[in-house]
Amino acid sequence: MAKIFLGQMKTRICSALIASKILKSLARYALDHQSKSTLNDEADEFEMCAIECVRCAYFYDAEQTCELIIRRVDVYGNVTCLQMAIAADCKKFLYEDACDALLTYIWYDKLDPLGERYRLIINMLTMGISQIVFSIYDKRSNQIKITEQEPKTNTRTSPKRPLKSHGINYTDDYQHYESLRQHFFHFHNRPIVKYYYTCVK
Repeated sequence: MAKIFLGQMKTRICSALIASKILKSLARYALDHQSKSTLNDEADEFEMCAIECVRCAYFYDAEQTCELIIRRVDVYGNVTCLQMAIAADCKKFLYEDACDALLTYIWYDKLDPLGERYRLIINMLTMGISQIVFSIYDKRSNQIKITEQEPKTNTRTSPKRPLKSHGINYTDDYQHYESLRQHFFHFHNRPIVKYYYTCVK
């Protein structure tokens, strides 16, 4: 019956993780081993329901799936699926490609960990000063691409924010639409750069 209601809900991923958390908590107070095993098996089933939903969504649209995992669910007090998975100790869910990609995006913050690895190392060695040169190069390259694609249009609009400005905004494309000063400060605000500075200290 619970799975039938779960299939009709819009927040089925977070709901499945909450159900898994509740069942795991009840398993701690089980009177015998059989009851405990049954509750744990049911908790694993709800976790697999959440995993299947994430896999299907990630196959359809990887970027929106990452945003879905960190979207606050108003029904459950603005908790996110990622927070609920950590609280419920759903390791299988956290090992999914969508969660791994999300944490990588947040850690590198709009940097390609493979394609821009050498650029990141150079920026760290120069304390972010070389980022100004890279930003100028990126902005000019983007302007050339826009000119080649739309030679007759002179208007340019900034992309709409998919996430709120005061929250996690790793999907916002500021690489081509903001000033060099903002590029410089964004570099120093990246989690991986802050971690590097902490290790150096």
